[in-house]
Formats: sequence, C-alpha cells, structure tokens
Amino acid sequence: KTPAAQEAPAQGAMEPMGPGTMGPGPMGPGPGFRPDQPYPMDYVQDAGCLLTTLCFFGAVGTTCCSGFGVLSGLFVDLAPYQMMLYLYLTLLGLVATVVELEPWQVPCMAETLERAHYELNHWAKFITWLCGRGWFYIFIGLLEFSQWNFLFSILGVWVTTAGVACLVMHCSGAVSPLEERYEDGIELGLAPGMA
Repeated sequence: KTPAAQEAPAQGAMEPMGPGTMGPGPMGPGPGFRPDQPYPMDYVQDAGCLLTTLCFFGAVGTTCCSGFGVLSGLFVDLAPYQMMLYLYLTLLGLVATVVELEPWQVPCMAETLERAHYELNHWAKFITWLCGRGWFYIFIGLLEFSQWNFLFSILGVWVTTAGVACLVMHCSGAVSPLEERYEDGIELGLAPGMA
C-alpha cells in the first residue's frame, strides 16, 4: 500500500460519533459545524430509539393514508368535511414525520430538517417536548378513529398508543428534563445564523 492509502479510512468505515459529527457513519462534520458548538443542535427532546420508531411509523402511515384520501377525493365525491379532515391529517402527519426525523438520518436534507426543527421549536414548542408530542399523537389518533374504517382504526390505535407511551415516558422521568438543555445559561439549539 502507498502511504496515502494507509492513511485514508476504509470505504464505508464508521467515524466516531461526537461533537461536530452528524451521527454514526462516514458523513463527518455536518453543515454549519463550528468547533465551539456541538452538532446537531438539540431542538427536539429525545424519546429513545423504540418510541421514536413507533412514532415515526405512525406519522408516516398517517401521512400516506390521509394523503391517499385527499387524492381519492379528487376522483370520488367526498363530503367537504371529510376532505378537510384528510387534508388536516396529511399536514399533521407531515409535521409529526419531520419531528421524528433527525438531521443525521437524512444527510441530503440535514440543513432543511435542522431548520424545520428550529422553526417548530420556535413556533410550536409543545411538539418538541415529549409531553406535548404525546398529546399531539393522541389528538391525531382520535381524529383517525373518527373516520370509522378499518385502516384508520388501526392507525388510530397505533398513533394513540405512541402518544400514551410518550406521556408515560415523560411522567416516569425516563428522559432527561429539558432544563438540562441549558449550559452556562445559554440554550442549546440556536445555531449561528439561524435567528
């Protein structure tokens, strides 16, 4: 091997995760990386891998099924209230999907996701807290139950269960409180140039 080949990391080698990296993988420092500030910014309270996966698939299912309802409303005569409900569920599902995605999981959209998390943290802070997300998912699940069909009933059970799990995790203290997001009196989350 040449000296350059010996120094270069192997193709697909995992970089260590730490400040300045976008997470596990060969992605390295993310967009907006500054050595004096950790990346990614923590705008959304972490719910743990299992609960985040449960919430993510519920949000994607809500978005897809209600989006299909909106599209079918273009060809089938739906009542106006039902079309509006499908539109609301599609938008709420998209918001929930964005909340559950981390920027390092979708590198091609990392900056967009980080900006979306910042805007949600600014304009709808309750969604970024685990307790608020729990009530948000329960609300979505109850809206899905109101459709009275098999698919939306299954989704309603799934999403409501995710919401209740978020509330239980919040009340049990299994996650660190948001006050720990403060360091030396400055809230982590506002990256330079994002104000």
